[in-house]
Order: sequence, then structure tokens, then C-alpha cells
Amino acid sequence: MTVSYLRSVMDRHKCCEGNHRCCQNGYWYEVIKETQNRTRIYVFLGTPISLNDLMTAMNALQLFDNGDYVVIYVDMMTYTTREARKYLWSEYRTNLGEHFYRDSRYSRFRK
Repeated sequence: MTVSYLRSVMDRHKCCEGNHRCCQNGYWYEVIKETQNRTRIYVFLGTPISLNDLMTAMNALQLFDNGDYVVIYVDMMTYTTREARKYLWSEYRTNLGEHFYRDSRYSRFRK
């Protein structure tokens, strides 16, 4: 396999602390729009918060609808079922997560 494109993005905390462009709304949307025509597999090394931002932008652009794009996330922390939801849901941004976790069908995620 050949890496055809590499893009580094500043850590969200450092980015916002320095009030850089990468802290503004729509930043990940711009990154994806810029790279989507030459990238099909995104390998992401970063925080779960930034992963959520990336995936939200990709979903808004409907990149997952046809199965043409995939994101591989490398997490340096040890996996635990208690923290599994952090990869898919962003509780701190919305109360939707609270409603989800109250639903008995998803009790296995409440540990």
C-alpha cells in the first residue's frame, strides 16, 4: 500500500488555546472537502473528540453512504467496554446521549 497524502492537524486543545483556524466551526468540513477526491481510507491518530468532529463532517458530506470511504482510528489508550461509547457518541455536546443511555435496549453500554 502506498500513502498518497499525509496531513497533520494540530491537537484540538492546543489549537483552541492558541485561537488558531483549526478551532473554528467548519474546519474538519474544509479538510474533508479538500481531501475527499484523492483519499478513500483515512487513518486517524488523535483524540476521540477530534475523531467525532472528523466523522461528523464526513457524515454531513454523505461520504459513508456508498461505502467508498473508511476511517481507521488508532487509539493509544487501552480499550475498555465502559469507554467504548466515546468513539461513536459525543455526550458533552448534546443531550441526545443521555436519552440513548436511558433506553434499556442499550444497557450494555452503561457500565
